Amino acid sequence: MRLASARDLKRTLLDEATDPSRLSAFADGAIALGIAPAREPEGYRLAVRIQGGEPGAQRLALIQALAEGQADVRQIGRVFAQGDPGDRRERPVGVGASVGHFAITAGSAGAFVRVEDDDRARLLSNNHVLANENQGGPGDEILQPGPADGGRSSIDRIGTLERFVELDAEGTNEVDAALALLDGGIGFVNEIDGEPLGEEPAAADEVEAVMKQGRTTGLTHGTVSAIEVDGLLVSFSAGTLRFDNQIEISGTIGAFSAGGDSGSLIVDEATRRGVALLFAGSEQGSPAGAGVTYGNSLTSVFARLGVSGLL
Repeated sequence: MRLASARDLKRTLLDEATDPSRLSAFADGAIALGIAPAREPEGYRLAVRIQGGEPGAQRLALIQALAEGQADVRQIGRVFAQGDPGDRRERPVGVGASVGHFAITAGSAGAFVRVEDDDRARLLSNNHVLANENQGGPGDEILQPGPADGGRSSIDRIGTLERFVELDAEGTNEVDAALALLDGGIGFVNEIDGEPLGEEPAAADEVEAVMKQGRTTGLTHGTVSAIEVDGLLVSFSAGTLRFDNQIEISGTIGAFSAGGDSGSLIVDEATRRGVALLFAGSEQGSPAGAGVTYGNSLTSVFARLGVSGLL
């Protein structure tokens, strides 16, 4: 089906297929809906992602019928924010390095960015990596490596928490993102696999092959398997949160990510331009039998944090 038709169908089904009251009831099969990207013109399908148990035969049959058989249905199970399940000290600090707020375990350095009207270097990663799920405050120490990898306050400080998008436990979230202002004298390298990163984000619907460098699984490769995923329920330390407009990645060989890879930048293999900010994953759901990974649209992340581009 055409992209516009897939979007219309998703909107029609979303209220019926997803129910905010299911936030803690994974056994009843909550559903997230997105769009499976085209591999040929007008080849989009409805992406149906089942979280937990079976959602009911009648419910799935209705979705399949309305999609006229053009639905990509997968059981992904429960989705978790990918904090840490080490010496990892890096100077200069590289993309994918172990980092974290002084009170967490460890996550990954996403990229080094600038904000509007200020060219000082900032580290981009997740709220749950740099701001401890809303518990941190401006000026809090950010360590490299993260505490789980031996990072210690003062000695391993690379900067301070500057700003974050607050995670909303009651409503709908679109990004899990934060910035840390790097201390003077802390060097950094904005590249993956020896190649520099592109300054501007890439649109997910124009990308197929992607890669990322993360703290736990290192360099991995995958494909964009769904875009604009709404109704995704993600388990954090503080509870279960709903996310809309997410990007789904399936690993090319095995899992694309694991715990501790949160905050990694997912980039287009061809151009090294950022596509998404990795924040969560499941243990099942990919064609290869491994889990799937979820990331926030990098365009949305930049807009919410006031980022003007990579350094």
